[in-house]
This record gives sequence, structure tokens and C-alpha cells, in this order.
Amino acid sequence: MVLNEKGYELRKAQAQEFEKAIVEFSDYAIQHPEIDSRILKARENSLRTLLARINTELAEYEDKQLESLALAAKNYPKISQQRYKSLTKLTNKIQESNQVQNQNIYSSSLDISGIAWQQTLKQVFDKIDQYNPNKETVSQWFLSLFKLQYRKLEKESL
Repeated sequence: MVLNEKGYELRKAQAQEFEKAIVEFSDYAIQHPEIDSRILKARENSLRTLLARINTELAEYEDKQLESLALAAKNYPKISQQRYKSLTKLTNKIQESNQVQNQNIYSSSLDISGIAWQQTLKQVFDKIDQYNPNKETVSQWFLSLFKLQYRKLEKESL
């Protein structure tokens, strides 16, 4: 059986219930010697078998989780390096495009983040416009919204 996180939690709770039931069977057998102990022992053994199966499933799930964490940890340096390289490449590209006012990387970070933000918005707007071809473009809508807000601010300041 393949478990997901919710299934894992349910099986874990079920295992705890089985453990309690096994203890109760043992205590009951001790308290009531007049009952045939073979029947109680058989019930206890069947519960132990089910508990062993559940514990095996839980252990397999935990192994898979640990395996995926180990794989993610192994790949993290690669992903981090790729992210760093792409950010460096973007920063260099923006600086070389003469869109930043100051060539010092630390003082031009606001310019760079502003340009990156504009590019991101442009990409998002273009993606939305693909699914909305017959209507006003999103960038036009945003521009009209900003103009409206600007007019409101002008009126309030007067």
C-alpha cells in the first residue's frame, strides 16, 4: 500500500490503537484465568500480526520520505548555484543595458529590482493576455487603474 501524509498519520494512529488493544488483551488474560487462554492468545497474535504489517508500511513510508529529503539535500547545492548564476547573469545584463543610473552594484540594487519587477509584470501580463485576446490588455487595464488612482490622489491633495 502506498501511503501519503494523511494515510501515514491514520496508520500511525491505528498502530497506537492496536498497541493499546494488545496490552488490554494481555491484561484481560491475566485478570480472567477462567477464559481459555488459547483464544485470547490467538486474538493477541492476530493483532500483533496486523500491527507488524502497519509498522512495516510506516517504516517504508518513512524510508521514502528520508530518501526524498536526502535527494533534495543532494541537489540543493546545484539548484542554489544555478539560481546564483542566473541572478548574476540578470544583474550583469541589466547593468550592461545602461538602464541603471549607478554602476555600483550595491547602490543600483533598487534600480535592478525595479527593472526585474517590471519585466516580471510584463511577462505575467503577456501570459494573461494570451487567454484574453478579445478584451483590453491587462497592462492597459493596470495603466488605466493607476491613472484613476493618480487622479484621486490629485483631487485629495487639492
